[in-house]
Amino acid sequence: MKSVLKRFISVFTALILTISAFFVKVPNVYADEKKPIGHVTVSMEKFTLGLGYIIEPVLVPIYEGDTGSKVITKLLDEKLGKGSYENTGSVDDDSGIIGQSFYLASVKDNDHREAKIPEYILKECDEPYGRDRDDWLGEFDYTFMSGWMYAVNNWFPNYGAGQYELKDGDVMRWQYTVWGYGSDLGSTFMGGGDALVNPPVKDDLTTAIATVNSNADKEKLLQNKEVKEAYDEAMKVAQDMETTEAKVKSVTKNLQASIKNYEKGKIKQTVSKAIKETGSYMLKTVPEAGFGTFSGEWTVLGLARGGIEVPEKYYKTYEDNVVEYVKSKNGKLHAAKYTEYSRLILGFSSIGLDATDVGGYSMVAPLADFNGVKRQGINGPIFALIALDTRGYDIPKAAEGKTQTTREMLIDYILNLEITQTSGELGGWALTGKVPDPDITAMAIQSLAPYYNTNEKVKAAVDRGLTQLSRLQLDNGAYNSWGTMNSESTAQVIVALTALGIDSLEDERFIKVNSETGKESNLLTGLMQFYSEGGGFKHVLNMDTDAMATDQGMYALVAYQRFLDGKSSLYDMQDQINYTLDDVELYDDETKQLEVKGAPGCELGKVTWSVEDKAVATISEDGMLTAKKVGTTKVNAKIGSKTVTATLTVKKNPAKIVMEKIDALGEITLAKEEQVKEARKAYEDLGDEFKQKVTNLNILIDAEKTIAAIKEENQKVVDEFVSKVNEIDLSGGFSQEARGYVLGLKESYDNFDSYQKALVPQATLDKLTNSLSEIDKLEVENLLAILDSIPSPATEDDLDKVTAFLAAYDAMSDSQKSKEEVKSAKAEIDKILLEIDEEKAYEQMAKELAQDVKKLETPIDREKLETAKSLVKRHKELNDRAKFYFSEDKEAVANLNKIKANIEQIATADEFDNSIRDYVIENINNKEKLEAAKAKLDKYNKLSDEVKLYVTEKEKVESLKNAISKAEENLAKAKEVDDLINALPEKITESDDESVLSVKEKYDALTDEQKGFVENIEKLNNALSQILEKFEKELEVNDIKTIDEVVTGKGEAGAEIEVYVDGVLIGNGSVNEDGTFEVEIPGLEEGEIVLVKMTKEGYNTLEVTKTVIKGDESTNPGDEDQDTDNDQDTDEDQDIDDDQNQDGDINDNDEQSNNQGGNNNQNSSGNGSSVQTGDPSSIGYLAMGLIALGGLCFVRKNRK
Repeated sequence: MKSVLKRFISVFTALILTISAFFVKVPNVYADEKKPIGHVTVSMEKFTLGLGYIIEPVLVPIYEGDTGSKVITKLLDEKLGKGSYENTGSVDDDSGIIGQSFYLASVKDNDHREAKIPEYILKECDEPYGRDRDDWLGEFDYTFMSGWMYAVNNWFPNYGAGQYELKDGDVMRWQYTVWGYGSDLGSTFMGGGDALVNPPVKDDLTTAIATVNSNADKEKLLQNKEVKEAYDEAMKVAQDMETTEAKVKSVTKNLQASIKNYEKGKIKQTVSKAIKETGSYMLKTVPEAGFGTFSGEWTVLGLARGGIEVPEKYYKTYEDNVVEYVKSKNGKLHAAKYTEYSRLILGFSSIGLDATDVGGYSMVAPLADFNGVKRQGINGPIFALIALDTRGYDIPKAAEGKTQTTREMLIDYILNLEITQTSGELGGWALTGKVPDPDITAMAIQSLAPYYNTNEKVKAAVDRGLTQLSRLQLDNGAYNSWGTMNSESTAQVIVALTALGIDSLEDERFIKVNSETGKESNLLTGLMQFYSEGGGFKHVLNMDTDAMATDQGMYALVAYQRFLDGKSSLYDMQDQINYTLDDVELYDDETKQLEVKGAPGCELGKVTWSVEDKAVATISEDGMLTAKKVGTTKVNAKIGSKTVTATLTVKKNPAKIVMEKIDALGEITLAKEEQVKEARKAYEDLGDEFKQKVTNLNILIDAEKTIAAIKEENQKVVDEFVSKVNEIDLSGGFSQEARGYVLGLKESYDNFDSYQKALVPQATLDKLTNSLSEIDKLEVENLLAILDSIPSPATEDDLDKVTAFLAAYDAMSDSQKSKEEVKSAKAEIDKILLEIDEEKAYEQMAKELAQDVKKLETPIDREKLETAKSLVKRHKELNDRAKFYFSEDKEAVANLNKIKANIEQIATADEFDNSIRDYVIENINNKEKLEAAKAKLDKYNKLSDEVKLYVTEKEKVESLKNAISKAEENLAKAKEVDDLINALPEKITESDDESVLSVKEKYDALTDEQKGFVENIEKLNNALSQILEKFEKELEVNDIKTIDEVVTGKGEAGAEIEVYVDGVLIGNGSVNEDGTFEVEIPGLEEGEIVLVKMTKEGYNTLEVTKTVIKGDESTNPGDEDQDTDNDQDTDEDQDIDDDQNQDGDINDNDEQSNNQGGNNNQNSSGNGSSVQTGDPSSIGYLAMGLIALGGLCFVRKNRK
């Protein structure tokens, strides 16, 4: 049975193969001369035994026709030696016939460790019985359903490995199955049942491991800590049959990243070393730089932008040499090669020098002549644009009769020369022909890079150019140009990508795989092929170090190094400008427009503003600084890659200090008088400038009025008090009325606050004190007199006198009762009570008190308050027997209760009177004051009617009601205006002007009190600030003819005039004092639409559109050339330098290959170089076809 089953398994497992493919160098195995067509990743795994790999993942080259069987057997021979495997069928048989097809039966395996079969397999399989042979691993080991299987790209093919033809990038993993014909590996096709496990896809992980294993410097690579940790973890996860998808992805990502970081680190080190060595080489070969292509600007630029340390006077010597040369030429470097000016600008700008003044001559000025710039074809505008943008140079006004250069014109010129290939595909640039050239394409992109993110046309063209550069790149990372692989082409592409912020080591478009080695290459590795050890670069691989190649290779590496360091791009040299930003001192909440000072004659470019401590200040995108709180912070202005910093000191605004003092006043009482005086003094100490900034002065003024009003009210109260004291008359002796009058005045004085008491004259206070003493004395004398009037022995007839004594005694204060004579009198009365009927005495006391209570009318008059209090006190002093007799008089009890209630009501009324007495009713002119007033009135409204009877400040209450009513009317009026303000948009356009002014008119119609209730006044002021004034003079534009070189008309003096065609500015100027203007423009064609704008800051823009009409060309003043040199190009350059090369004007009759007409210039920058930057080092000839066209061109790349 076992033999039958074994044969069955042999047949069917021939259909199964597991493989992991990876690159290895196997020169002995692949000794044939055929070139590989790609690479696969291969591995041989025994994870189901818990024993790792027999062959760890490696990269293996494949050739045309290679199958799985061929690759694995060659790899086994290489890794394990000849005879290391056993198979049935033929390695080369691809028939698929059972018995002839390749089947891998066993593999040599000297691993004697004990197998650690995963639990999920052991649960399902028969008891494993080990291997048949110790040093081999194959079919029927451990179980009867075991053997070798292969998988390609995570799929187990259902046919033999001899039939599976591999392709580039495949991952072939040979895997040992212990049970289930692969079900323990996740395969189901053999057994038809469910897989025992569903392992995650590990192809990418396997390939990442293979990348390390196949690296020629694997040992050194694994010395890197990051790579080693990632590799070890990856190997651990790869061998785990039960790991998760997330874990596999995580370790794969980490390993790939660590390898990439390692490789990038190596490249960075290589770049840094090459820059340093090449810098030293350049200083040796060019000990003194001057004007020119060689030993000139390009050398200086590479050294300066690379930060190479140069001899002390190196750059000064260069400057002096250039100035001397420029002076010798009277500022005119060349009549046709305007790239001479551009190159000089690049050299000067790279070391921070101003090219607008070179020995008294501006090297920027010649670039203002657009026709001159474009005489060299596309190279002229490319390098003019690069040069102008190095420091943001302003383009000077062109000389009379010349066409004014604008950046827009340069951009459009370059865009218009984009190539349409013979296939119809658009993209890339070249000097001639319909095939994109990498040099010119890269240079064009370099010039357009600053406009990539702001100009859609530029972005589209640059993206197409990048596509072409990616297609043109060789698989070793370099480029061919003019039929030759060279360093300069690669250098230009590196500069172009860095200008766009593209990392050529990360962008897949510029990473190629070598078909022979399987090794990835990029622009840096492509360029470094040409590097000469010790410094310098070769033009082509079989040449010596070359000056031009060295210049370009150097600044390409510098461009990439600057990119890595986060510095500005190679040609963005604004970091060389000595920008300044002045320190600032502001008061909190003050604003100031900041301005960076740059180089004269240069546009500042975009400034990115920031403040380190946003709690101290904030700053807008356009540099408007707003101080927030007292403190110090730094303000940063970033221009390109350069940042300048200023110190901001925020001080307390004196006006704000005063305003805070005023706001702190709160509710005004007389206790705030000194605080009010202090606020007033602080305000008066301000200068006029800051006084105007105190916006809450009205609060201070109101506070002063309140203090004055409180004082006036207090004086009235005190005057009334003094008058009443003066009316005290005790000459008639003691009476309860006199006593109540004096004690009431004492209570009034005690209720005075300290400020009121201070107003009472001392004489009045003395009289009150004396009166209190006198009434106290008279009261005691009255008590004693009553006692003396009682005879001894007393009888019932004297009972009324006894009760009168007791009533007088009960009304006395405790201090009076404590006097010896009073105590003696009381003791005497107590004896008398024993002599007569005591019960009748108590009854009599109650009766007399009841009579007195009933005599006092309720509600009581304020004048009777002390009498009422005395009656309440007498009742309180009664003993229980007397109180019993009093309670029998129901009328007296009821009246006494009313008296007590009246006393409480008067106390409540007094409390309200005191609260409102000092409250000054002023103009209620805002919501806060209105709410405060309503709160006062609400307190009054909540009083009972009984209490309101006792309120003495009724007149003030009525005044308060009237003030609140008026304020609410004012609030309603203000709300109408507030609603209109709220309806205004935040951003005011010209169409909103009328609405804003209408709202302003309604606001002005409000009274001052009503304006105080308008809450959104800030929004109204903001809207008003956005309204632009209207010009008094209309814009008038005269007809524009085809022969005109100027646009004329009338407008408002001082306004700016701008002239546009198709959205492109073609001229600008100002309106003269007499109201006329004249703006120079290039020649226009009949039917073109011209837009003329009149603008002025703070004013609405006026526009007039004109259509160009035909003029009399015979009078055209702008055509002074008339092609008098018979060269058919009307540019006055009859082979100026007589060098038979016509200075970039090879044959102006010849159509340019990109259908742009004009000068068929073959030069890159004016010196005859077709592919570098315009500077030749040797002469070659183009194909005979170009000679037939009459054009000779220096071809730098074709020299032998």
